[in-house]
Formats: sequence, structure tokens, C-alpha cells
Amino acid sequence: MKKQTKGEPDLLIESMQKLIDHMNDSKQHQEEIFQSLTPTDVQKILTNFEDKNQLMRKTSAAFLCELVFDNPTVQKGFCEISNILPMDGKICVNKIPQSLLSQAKHLPEIFETIKSAQIPFDNELNYPLCWYFENQRDKVWKKGVKFIKFEKSSNGAKTRIEKFIDPQLHLFGFIIANKKEIQSQDEIKKATVQTRQQQSVSTYESNVKRIPNVQKMRPNSGQSPIQSVSPLIKRQRGMNASVDYDTSGTKSSLGKTMIETEQLQTINEIDRPKSKLDSKKSTTNNNISNIQKRFK
Repeated sequence: MKKQTKGEPDLLIESMQKLIDHMNDSKQHQEEIFQSLTPTDVQKILTNFEDKNQLMRKTSAAFLCELVFDNPTVQKGFCEISNILPMDGKICVNKIPQSLLSQAKHLPEIFETIKSAQIPFDNELNYPLCWYFENQRDKVWKKGVKFIKFEKSSNGAKTRIEKFIDPQLHLFGFIIANKKEIQSQDEIKKATVQTRQQQSVSTYESNVKRIPNVQKMRPNSGQSPIQSVSPLIKRQRGMNASVDYDTSGTKSSLGKTMIETEQLQTINEIDRPKSKLDSKKSTTNNNISNIQKRFK
């Protein structure tokens, strides 16, 4: 990149848009393009974030994000040129926008919110293209931290750049993530879920074993407690089986009533204790019998 002359800003924007399309199409172009840049070129890209031309600002921001996205080699090289310590986490690449300087007393809280914001990794552990912070009038800073997902696009960089963040309005940067650490954490989560599932199955099986086996309660009878019935109930069942119930209305009801009455009488005869009157009758009969024997 040479010193700009009149008419060159548009050529620079067009050139960066084409390079964005190449990098979006294949990650192999990232290292090739980065190696072609000098430290001065990298610093110029960062300076463009403050350009008066909004399209220049947005194009430079999108170019840098595509350049370093998901590429540890390029990320490390960029951090060395920019004197940034390449630690895991969120890297801020622009100066604090004027919109946030008005919230100067809240900046420590804002920075802490950005730092602690959870990164939304997808199922393949790919992280977003970049993060950015949007000023919040209600001072609910957590709502201000947002992420832009990396997407393969066939519409061309120009369309995406129009919707991209403006470095003059948003604090933004890229993400350096330790994939091995993320994978180990993901494996721990999966192992935890599997362990909980196994514990649930084990608890269920132990509870089932605690339920008494009704077949073992009467080992000699060959019947469960439900199947083993008393002689009285067997007698009642036999009486019911021997009756041909008439299903035609009154006869059926009458037949059932007679059977039920007979069953109740049978039960009463078995369970009813002998009354004093019955005892007296028995004593009287014995006395009469003895008197009759004497006269004989």
C-alpha cells in the first residue's frame, strides 16, 4: 500500500473488498494476504478506523476481521506488529469511540462487562467473526455486547460491508480462543451429561429392586397373594358360577339380589356369635331330655 493520492481511497476500498471475498471463500488466502502486508500497511488499516469516509471505516474493519478470523498464525503476527499481548479472549482493535467517551465514569464497568461476556460458540466450536459493543442509554451494559457470526457469502463483500459495524460508533475486536481448552471443556460437559444419565438409570434400577416380589411372598403355594383366596371366597365364587344370570332386566337384578342375600346369610352364619337366647334354648332342651329319661 503506497501513500494515497487523489482517487486512491476508492481503489483501496475496492481492493480490500476483493480480498475479503478471497478470504471468505478460503482460509488459505489469509496467510498469503497477511504475509504480503508490511507493518506500515497494518498500521494504515488501523488508522482507517478513524477516517472521515464511513465506507472506508467499515471496509477496513471488515477486512481486518476476515484477515485474523480463526487463524492463530495470523492472529499472533498481527498482535506482534500491533504490540498486543496475544492472550486468550477478546482483543480490542480500535480506540474508544466518542459515543463511549461520554460514559467515561462507566468505562471500567463497560470493560468488565465485555471481558466477562460469554462467547457464543457453535456446535463445531467455531467462534464469531468479531465482537462489538454498542452504547446503551439505559446503562444496561450487558445488552451492549454483541457478536457477528462468520458466514460464507455469495453476495459479495460490498453488500456485507454496508451492514457492518462502524468503528467510529462501536468498540470492536476479534477473538483469540484456545481451541484445545474449549474442546476439553466441551468434553467435560458431555461427560457430565452422560454421568447424570447413568446415575438416573442406576437410581431407577435400585428403586425397582426395592419393590417386593409378590411371587416370593408365598413360595410354597405357587400363587401370589392376590391369587391365593380363602375358602369362603372360593365358595362364593362357586355359587356365582353356578347361577345363570339372566341379562334381561328384572330377572337379572332379582337373580343377583338372591345370590347376594344368600352370600350375606352364609357370612352371617359363620361370623355371628351365639346369643344368650340360643344358649338358654340348648340348656332347656337338655333338661327336658334328662327328665324324660328319668320317667322311662
